[in-house]
Amino acid sequence: MRLKNKVKSVSAIILMLIMVISSSMVFAADPNTWTTKAPMANARYSHEAVVFNGQIYVIGGKTTKAANLNSVEQYNPATDTWTTKAPMTYTKYAHQVAVVGGNIYTIGGLGDVSGCMKSLEEYNPATDTWATKASMNTARGNFGAAVVNGKIYAMGGNAVKSLEEYDPANNIWITKAPMLTDRMSFKVAVVNEKIYAIGGSNSTGSLKSVEQYDPSTDTWTSKAPMNIGRANYQMVVLSGKIYVLAGANTSSTVVSGSVEVYDPAIDTWTTKASMPTPIAGTAVALNGKIYMVGAGGNHNIVEEYDPATDKWTYDAPLTTGRVSDLSVAVNGKIYHIGGATTNSVEEYTPTSTGGSDNGGNENPPVITGNSAILEITMVNGVIKEYDLNAAELDSFLTWYDKSSNGSAPAYYTITKKNNIKPFLSRKEYIAYSKIASFEIKEYAG
Repeated sequence: MRLKNKVKSVSAIILMLIMVISSSMVFAADPNTWTTKAPMANARYSHEAVVFNGQIYVIGGKTTKAANLNSVEQYNPATDTWTTKAPMTYTKYAHQVAVVGGNIYTIGGLGDVSGCMKSLEEYNPATDTWATKASMNTARGNFGAAVVNGKIYAMGGNAVKSLEEYDPANNIWITKAPMLTDRMSFKVAVVNEKIYAIGGSNSTGSLKSVEQYDPSTDTWTSKAPMNIGRANYQMVVLSGKIYVLAGANTSSTVVSGSVEVYDPAIDTWTTKASMPTPIAGTAVALNGKIYMVGAGGNHNIVEEYDPATDKWTYDAPLTTGRVSDLSVAVNGKIYHIGGATTNSVEEYTPTSTGGSDNGGNENPPVITGNSAILEITMVNGVIKEYDLNAAELDSFLTWYDKSSNGSAPAYYTITKKNNIKPFLSRKEYIAYSKIASFEIKEYAG
């Protein structure tokens, strides 16, 4: 059987070893540049975006005149074209988006008149239609959301600590155990099907606290706090670890470019090398590296962090400085989209691959064991693990190879072997376009 670890477009193996070494900074020129791509129809900021089937969907936000938007635009990286899609029913910003079962969901947010919103809308990319779904029990803005096992979890927000779960199959929200601390302007991470709510702020100020939610038991557990309180920070998940970068205190000043990494396996935070220039930008993970793309007082600075060496480098700057923008990674490239005064889009292709280069033509190693753990890192940072036998793994690899050239279905079906009851079976559908990388850990079993 063939054994390959691939990263989209660059075919790189990501085998990350986080090392405790002396923090250092490198100031190096990057030979690459950002390329200006086709602009959006509307300038927008405080918007959200998702990647679905290799396409970027930009949803909602605010215009340059601070009017809320309900418009949706789809970007095709292969053709460098934007297409206006059906609009949402409600205008909104500070909302959350999620992808479940081939549909895109927009959740809550802040509206024109009503303030925090309860609304949930479902978008079908195949038919370009929106459907209004059951509203949340609690109106939320500046809140956190996550997807675990096909269900959407919405938590916290403006002065609330409640949690609720949405089941798309039954179109119902169910109130779950509340968080231990009310928080807003925070982020959530999913690692091994557990949800981590990190930092943020409330009436007491910026928060250091971290709590973990287990959907299988409906319980929250307090975890080790960060070393400093921070809200409106950036976060990525790499190799099962959670990285938080920059952020602000209650007076909205940047937290000195600090970086921390959390290891859920040992419940420990470790301070890493600070950014050479503190920026309140957007963070994106690609090829085992973290890219901070500028905003705030340094609108066009781009910095690259290598977790393996704990080093930062300056990359080529953006052509256009911007704030309240966003970045997404698709097919080995970073796209920086919109901002408070612009509808422009820029594309960047990193030269470093963050791992051993497969080159696509190597003689793949042969599995010596008869079972393996398949660890898939999704483009949103979520890590999924599956225990597969040799035949199942070979089936996945064959599908992945064929999907790379469009000759296989967009989704791969994995039959789960654990926590099946009370159901007859549980199947998970993995979209090729949502896979950032995967690692195979073979064993004799």
